[in-house]
This record gives sequence, C-alpha cells and structure tokens, in this order.
Amino acid sequence: MTPGSRLGRFEILLGIAALILAAAILIVIRRRTAVAPESPVVPTAVATVAASFPTAAPLPTRGPREAADASVGAPRMGGDRRETGPTASGLAARAEPPPPAPEPPEAALSHAPPAARVVQTRRFAKFSVSPDQARIFVDGRYVGVADDWDGHGGGKTLELVRDGTHRVRLELPGYRTLNLEIVAKPDASDETVDIGDDLERESKVDFPKIPKLDDRTVGPVEFLVDPPDAQVSEGRRVFGAASSFGPGSPLRLSGPMAHDLTLSAPGRRTKKIRILVASNAEREVAKVKVELKRQ
Repeated sequence: MTPGSRLGRFEILLGIAALILAAAILIVIRRRTAVAPESPVVPTAVATVAASFPTAAPLPTRGPREAADASVGAPRMGGDRRETGPTASGLAARAEPPPPAPEPPEAALSHAPPAARVVQTRRFAKFSVSPDQARIFVDGRYVGVADDWDGHGGGKTLELVRDGTHRVRLELPGYRTLNLEIVAKPDASDETVDIGDDLERESKVDFPKIPKLDDRTVGPVEFLVDPPDAQVSEGRRVFGAASSFGPGSPLRLSGPMAHDLTLSAPGRRTKKIRILVASNAEREVAKVKVELKRQ
C-alpha cells in the first residue's frame, strides 16, 4: 500500500470519529432540554378548570424577617426585644373583660325602687317589724330577719357602720316588699331609730321559718363538736373541721350579720346553728357545743 492511500484512509477515519462525537453532544443537549422544559404544555381541559378559580394575591412579605413576623402565633423578634405571652399569640383579643367593680351604695340608690320613707339615726336601727320573719337586706346584703334585730330575746340592734344613706329592703313571700332609706349621721336626734312597720299582706304563701338564734358574738366562734371532724360550712362555703376552731384558733365571722352555719359528718344528722355577729353582742366569743346524732 502506497503512502498516499494510507493518508486517505486516516482522513476518512478521522471524519467518522468527528461525526460520532458531534452526535453524542447533540444527544446530551436534547436530554437536558427534555428534563427541564422552559415552557411546559398544559392540557386545555386543566387550564380551563384552573382559570375558573380566583388567584390568591401574594403575601406582602419582602424577606425572611418579614415572613417570620407574618407567621400566625409565632413570637416576633426585633433586635434583642422579644414578644411573648397572650398578646404575641393573638389570644388577647379573645380574652373576656374583667368583671365590673361593685357599685358603691350611693350609686345603687339611683336605680333602686323608691323608698316608702326616709329616717335618720346616729348609729343603730331596731326592727320591730311584723311579721318578725321578714328578711332584711342592707345595701343589697342579707343580714338576717327582723327577729334578729329587734333588741329582744337575744336579738340586738343593727349597727350602721358607715355614715351616709343606706338602702334597706324588707321582704317575705306573700307580703309586699318594703323599701326604706336610713341616713346615718352624727348629728341625728336619736342613737337608735325604731322601724315598726307592718308589711302589707298580698297572698297566703308558705315560706320556710328561720329559727331563733343559738348564740351571739362580736366575731369569734369556738366549736366543741362530736365527732371532731364534722365540717363547718355556710351555704357553699366550707370553713373546715370543727376541731380546727378551738379556744386557740376560733372561727371569725363578719358582721353585722346573722350567720346560718351547718355542721355535717358522714353517718350523722346535719345540724343548723345560727350565730348573730354584732358590735353590741355583749359576748366576746360564741361557744358551740353539739353532738351530732347518728342516722
């Protein structure tokens, strides 16, 4: 074989290799284009359905910090300042407002029923009311029945501990409610005003009769009860075991008021005790000595 023919054959092989290389490069380019197409084709039916729904507007956040601030319930950071608690979590808007403060007695007078009459006293009120079971409320607070504050048979006169106008309500089922105003003032002519009104009967209605007082005190009450673990309560309020209120640690009740206490223990009959608390009780300590009977 001559040198010329050898050179021609080499040139042919070189051309074939160049063609193969170009084809390989073209195949690679086509594959990359197929994996990440620049403009995907959306089927006509899908595009029609998507167009029927409104497009949500993008959130007005400009970066990671603004996006963190827009997160619901997430604490927000600003330098070294950190917001925590109900305000940061959005709970403050759902919190109920605090209950309104109780109105003073003077404010309550503005929307109370008109008083039948107005009386004055320097300090005390005596209730010689008929019926003597009439329930007495002073400035909206229950203080007992008329029999507790008639000044006879263990009852005392009711002290008005604050100068000014007091709204007094006497009521009893079957009788017309009596509304009075008692003005306590240092220059009143009488130390004690006597309320001797008769409640007007409207109908015959049965009502629970409140028993006589068991004792009276200026505040402290001592208990000697069998069994010692009997519970002392008043309404829904439980004070504790009777043995907790001995001579060294008596139960202290507020006044002026008649307290209706309950003594109870498992397997024993419940006992009701009525204690009058008044500044003029003439007894420093009331002493309750009771044995609860077995059921």
